[in-house]
Amino acid sequence: MKIRESSGGRWILWIFVAVGAAVFLVGAALGIVLAVQSAAYAETPAVVTEVAEGGGDGDGDALVRFEFGGQTYSDVSLGYAPRGVDEGDELVVLCKKSDPTVILRERIFAPLPFALLGFGALFCGIPLAVAVTGLKKQRKAKAALRLGVPVLCRITAVVPDISYIVNGRPVCDLLLCRPLDGKGEYRSAPFSSAKYPLEPGGTVNVYVMPDDPSVYCVDLDSVTPPDELPDPLRPSDAPPDGYSPDPLADLPKKERL
Repeated sequence: MKIRESSGGRWILWIFVAVGAAVFLVGAALGIVLAVQSAAYAETPAVVTEVAEGGGDGDGDALVRFEFGGQTYSDVSLGYAPRGVDEGDELVVLCKKSDPTVILRERIFAPLPFALLGFGALFCGIPLAVAVTGLKKQRKAKAALRLGVPVLCRITAVVPDISYIVNGRPVCDLLLCRPLDGKGEYRSAPFSSAKYPLEPGGTVNVYVMPDDPSVYCVDLDSVTPPDELPDPLRPSDAPPDGYSPDPLADLPKKERL
């Protein structure tokens, strides 16, 4: 019986990685743009030459005089009047390097690029780490399938794979099996029991690396259902010798508790 291994939702991880990388790149690009815009301005000391009526923060206007690049610029409008500033006061202004008559009210700082960078790093980094770990595990399993020692195991259970849930329900299942001598337990890669219904009691080959028993591969293509097993390997439903559904059945009634 050949069973096709499921991807276990690994493709969804790569979608998260792609989205996170895109958000990170947008944040980086926006941060670069803002940094370039901020670098286009330079701080320089200036003297207030006139303050228009208003004088409140964001109201009115103020004219300043300053030197930049070896030239003197007079009566340059700030576009606003700083609070508490009078004629003759000194302050520091941000003038555009290419056109010093253009004054920037305050240096550009926006938290959005940092938020995008952080969100993108988390959105990309965590799924990427999970996906890379899964790929490494899959690569080791393939190596075990090629180089490992085969161990015939009994299928003990088929359980839901809770690592991949859609609409509150697991999509895939995992096969649990034990060697015929009962030592140890192995877990298969995810598969769909809806397409490949399995019952405990069958057998499956597990390939184990001799130098590292923790590296193994459950060969889903080698699954043999219980009804197809030869008699020596077929699980027996007969009760063991001496078994009784009521251990007190053979005792006289007066000796029962």
